[in-house]
Amino acid sequence: MAKQLKLRRGKTTEHATFTGVVGEVTVDTDKDTAVVHDGSTAGGTPLATEGWLSSKSHIIPGVLYPSSGNDLAGSVLVTTTNGPNGSTVATSKYGTVQASDGRMYYYTDIKGSKPIKDPRIGAHFGSQRHKTKSLQLLEQETATHGFDVFSVDGREWMRVVNTSGHFYVQNASAGQGINTSAHTFTGFLEITGYFNNFNLISYTAHDEADDINVTINGGTTRNSSDTDKLAGRASVITPLGSRYVDAGSVINHGDSNVTSDLGTTPKINTIRIEAVNTGSEYWRFYGIELIAQDTTSTATKSQIQIPSQNVVSFGKKFTVAETKHYNPFAYKTDGSTVWASGAHNSTAWPIGTGSSTNIDTATSLGLAAWVSTNYYKPYNGGRVVKWVASDGTIKTSVNMMPPNARSILTTAISAKANAAVENDTYLPTFEAGTVDHSLAEVAKTYMFREFGNGNANAGTHATTPVAPYADASMLNTLDDFAYVMDDGLTSMSANDMLISGDQLRVYNNANEEGYYITFIGTGISIDSSDGIYTVAQNLPYGTHIMWCEGDGSNVLDNGEIKIDGVQVMVRPTWAQQLLNHDGGFSFHQPKMPPIPEDAVVIADYMLMADFVGQGAVGIQYISKGVRNVSCTRDLFYPSSATYGLAVEPGGNMGFRMNNVGVGKEFRLNGTFSNNFVLNGYQTDARSELYLDGSTQDSSATKDNTAAQGSYSYITTNYSLGVHEVGHNVASDDGYFSCYQIASPIHTSSHYQTFETPFLHELVGGDRNMEQTNLVVTPDGKTWDEVTRDVSYIGNGCVSTTTDTAFASGIAVILDDWRGNDTGTYATFDLYNKDFAIAYDRLICLKDGTYTISAYTIEDTAGDVLKLMLNGTADANILHRSYQDATTYEGHSYSMTIPLKRGDFLIQQGGWHSSTDYSRFEIIKG
Repeated sequence: MAKQLKLRRGKTTEHATFTGVVGEVTVDTDKDTAVVHDGSTAGGTPLATEGWLSSKSHIIPGVLYPSSGNDLAGSVLVTTTNGPNGSTVATSKYGTVQASDGRMYYYTDIKGSKPIKDPRIGAHFGSQRHKTKSLQLLEQETATHGFDVFSVDGREWMRVVNTSGHFYVQNASAGQGINTSAHTFTGFLEITGYFNNFNLISYTAHDEADDINVTINGGTTRNSSDTDKLAGRASVITPLGSRYVDAGSVINHGDSNVTSDLGTTPKINTIRIEAVNTGSEYWRFYGIELIAQDTTSTATKSQIQIPSQNVVSFGKKFTVAETKHYNPFAYKTDGSTVWASGAHNSTAWPIGTGSSTNIDTATSLGLAAWVSTNYYKPYNGGRVVKWVASDGTIKTSVNMMPPNARSILTTAISAKANAAVENDTYLPTFEAGTVDHSLAEVAKTYMFREFGNGNANAGTHATTPVAPYADASMLNTLDDFAYVMDDGLTSMSANDMLISGDQLRVYNNANEEGYYITFIGTGISIDSSDGIYTVAQNLPYGTHIMWCEGDGSNVLDNGEIKIDGVQVMVRPTWAQQLLNHDGGFSFHQPKMPPIPEDAVVIADYMLMADFVGQGAVGIQYISKGVRNVSCTRDLFYPSSATYGLAVEPGGNMGFRMNNVGVGKEFRLNGTFSNNFVLNGYQTDARSELYLDGSTQDSSATKDNTAAQGSYSYITTNYSLGVHEVGHNVASDDGYFSCYQIASPIHTSSHYQTFETPFLHELVGGDRNMEQTNLVVTPDGKTWDEVTRDVSYIGNGCVSTTTDTAFASGIAVILDDWRGNDTGTYATFDLYNKDFAIAYDRLICLKDGTYTISAYTIEDTAGDVLKLMLNGTADANILHRSYQDATTYEGHSYSMTIPLKRGDFLIQQGGWHSSTDYSRFEIIKG
């Protein structure tokens, strides 16, 4: 229907903006066009479709309808290459336009399934990790299908079905995941997406399921020794089962038939994973990784896939579809090679053919640092954003890190003279000058107490040597500790630390006493007892290690701060006490390039710094351009008979595998990589590097120093793709601590959390391009927001207890923080989010209004229960409950108060030792 709209300059009508138009415009809502009275089209195709009338930039997701082989009218689906918007796609019945009704379909075995949003939005390249933490019953599907059907974490595209037995959520000592009942069980997990490879993250144990079937789009069911490994392996067990972290190993499907079924080019695929358990077997999984990479040829392996899709940019509707190289400095838009590493161009940054510009210099940052008469390829990484311009072309804006970083020292350290100096060192270099913040933004801020999970419910440790689960959350008196976040990368480890006067201190002024922080990004700041200080900025993008040596005696010349082994300062007065009780760290990353506000973003990712392998021995060193992976996360472990997980308190990431017998095999499956580094002890003699089925010693650069921090890596980068990497223990005791994965791109949202009913968890993994963050509605909702129903999460923030009694006036040390507490009379889940565990207190992390409640009983007649805010003086009492009648009198309270970040709560006894009678809770709102 055509209707006439009168427009005034700067005004909008029906939420549609017509740039540069004044007068009368005819809008045809059937044809989705707008025409000025003189007959010309008003600058592109302004939107006029009901429900999409908006000038806000966004992506318009399509719709896929459910099918088990037929369209909605019952006609058999036809295999075709007809993609959306007239595009040509990989041959398939699914995700292709059917001539019979013009619709597109996805395969499903679940009766009563609903249409879902087409996941082909934005740009796709590499791996995406999706955690699996909870189940929500779907009533309509359950009623129609005849068995219980659940969505996984509120996702419309990921579901499980119980046929016999049942899937359930298990929150226990091996973390929180989805488990199958440990008896005869058949059921399946169904996932629909745009991908052509996948990994599962499963718990490995002796009694895992040994019959895993994989079916792609309703085709032939594949059951091989490789697919059976998706649930684990009978000879394998993880050492993480008692640490209350996700004890999952990343496992690729590994079956050539499945690979063939998925195809070499990403397309709409539905995988059905069926576990057939018998007896006491079970299958627990924590997540899945979907991988999109066109493996048709060597050239296509480095190409971003931008499927045909409708977008709104600058108030106009466009259809976009392109294939581009992930590195805009390596290839032109037309696909021809621009620069190899270290090469240059004498005239300009690379441009593509026609009017398509490869790099939009007007909206880019950091390029000037890479011009020294000629234009040199940046090799320190940065941020890349692809967006749709007002004429419908796809433009690329960048924020590139300079040849040299800057530090708090403000003086030069091995500074490169200019951009012409080749990428010849793994160590960061620093130029003179004050710290430059113009290229940076804060990616994440952590209080140091957040490096922990309550000592894995093991109580409070204050012993030397370090107790097995000691972390920063329960530190009080002298102790060593270590903790790695859920991403397997971000960590804090410390040697001889304690809390003194509400500050984190070292025990004395001996050398090598202090802490390590491992993070990914381009800079780090410390929130000290005297203010916030940026230690380094504009580092090459990748993983970095900060060593902060303490000084407990006020003798300042004994301390130092190092970044990746480079000393950037002697310890100053402000840091001699290191951190306040609620102090911590901010990790920085390249900020978003200043693209136009009205432009729609279709890709936002980080270029890692070009890989340079580690060249010196030491736990303070790390290779350039890598994602560090602790030995405590994601690895596929060998038999547990002859190895263990030990704490390395003063070391990078703080853990190592030791007592490892000869011949043991460690694997990191399904990495999206082109190189990797093994860190350990005397790696040359004690290990053999492994890649995709064979050892690599003949082509490796290896070190044989008998010390922690020894290294080995593949001398020449291998082809970028999905690879199984690892090592075999060759001799003696094969100590090792971590793998460094060279993955050329990474998500710009590494520190984004995934909220579950119990925790805010870092996702981790080789996350390369994240569609979950792209805006897909006119009111600014992201893909994740419109495809997930998160009403199941609730408002719970803290649920904790302790089995230790505390008398009146004594701070209650709550030490049960994870898993499920099952007593004689009470059962409840234990968790914390929005509050940091801090030994004798809880520190608020997020401003808000909270309801705090507790209940317990007296151990002794006359006990007084108190809740204190920001101290233990009488003026800080929020609640006081006094019972003087008899022993075992009940105490309880509930109050709602506003809290700000940094406020802390202290609960004082009396407190009964039985968890049946005692519990502390905080609820948001």
